[in-house]
Order: sequence, then C-alpha cells, then structure tokens
Amino acid sequence: MGEKRIVKEEKECSCLSDNPSDASRTILFEDIANAPSEKSFGPGEERRAEAHQVPDPAALAAMLSAREARWQKRMELAAESSSLISATLCVPLPLRTRPEAKILLEEELSRLRVGLKAEGLEPGTPESLDGADGPAVFLPCGGKAKAVKRFCVRQEETRPRGRILDLDVTAQGGVPIGRAELDLPPRRCFLCGRPAAECVAAVRHSPEEVAAFVNGLWAPAEQV
Repeated sequence: MGEKRIVKEEKECSCLSDNPSDASRTILFEDIANAPSEKSFGPGEERRAEAHQVPDPAALAAMLSAREARWQKRMELAAESSSLISATLCVPLPLRTRPEAKILLEEELSRLRVGLKAEGLEPGTPESLDGADGPAVFLPCGGKAKAVKRFCVRQEETRPRGRILDLDVTAQGGVPIGRAELDLPPRRCFLCGRPAAECVAAVRHSPEEVAAFVNGLWAPAEQV
C-alpha cells in the first residue's frame, strides 16, 4: 500500500487511515498548527506523536496524495540511476509550504551539485516536484549510493541550512540507504542536539521555537 511506503520515506507519520475522507485520520503533531499539548506514547513508539483530529480532511488528503506522488517519482527515477538524492525540508508543514522554502531548497541543491561534482559523485540533472506537502527536488547521481549518502549526511550536519534539509538517498532498484546502513548515529535535533526522533515524540520544542530557527534561514545562501 502506498501509505506504508510514505511512512518509511518520511520516518514521521503514525498510523494512517486507509480512508482519505476520514476526519479522524492521524498525522504528525508538528504538521498541525497549535496542536494540543496533551501527548501519550505507547511502548516502542519513540518516533510517533499522538493523533489529533484534523479539521480539514480534504487538505490532509491532498497532502497524502502529494507524498504518494513524490514516492512514485522517487521510485521511477531510482530505477534509472546508480543513486538518487530526494531532497525535502524537515520542518513543519506551514513552514515548508511557504514560497521561501522552495527558494531555499533550490539554492541548496545548486550548492549540493557543486560539492558532488568536486567529489566525483557525478550529479545529473535535478527534477523538481511541488505539491500540498511542500517542494521536493530529485537529483540522480552516478556515484555509489553509500558514498552519496555519506556526502549528504555531511551536508546535513555541517551547515546551518543543512540542519533542515532532508537528503534521502535511494540505491538503484529502490533500496533506501539510511544512516544506520553506514553505522552513523541518528539525526540530531536542530534546536538542542538530542536525537531528533526523541524531540518529535516528546514534543520537546514549541512551534514558536521551531519557526524562529527556520525563519532565520530564509536569507540568501551566501549569508547562511
């Protein structure tokens, strides 16, 4: 089912209903503005937030449809290249759907291509996809997937803007290459440095804290 693939891709969502019109469908808490403060978590659900009622099922269905379209595009392009970078922004939905988000992502991918070329990882021509879940850019590479992933992790860890980039890498045939495959630690929170999954699950930071950090990154790339 497509939604199972979405969960694996995003590493964010909790149990998603099979019915797009179901108003009680669940969604990551940070994608809902002013989510309630009460949270509960079951054993082993360190990456999940409690479900909240979504007032606009049509908007949620559009977001899920956009994620499915992104996954399909990712699999299509991954079949044609040695490795594929799928770039999105790991920030709440109201921030990643702003016009500035698309500009930032395109600027960072231009810079990314320069670095990949310098390391002999053979970046190809990027393709963009924009939808209800925010912008995405796909960048095929001729280099081996694990080498490309190591490069991407360095970008995520070493630059301020990299802290909000989500650079997923897929090997030819559609096999995701994550940090675990490279024996690397989990991604850190861009606010406090703890494992990001823990901060998401515990709702450790307010929407205002997250927005303040992200809003400071909209400046031109050479200034950040």
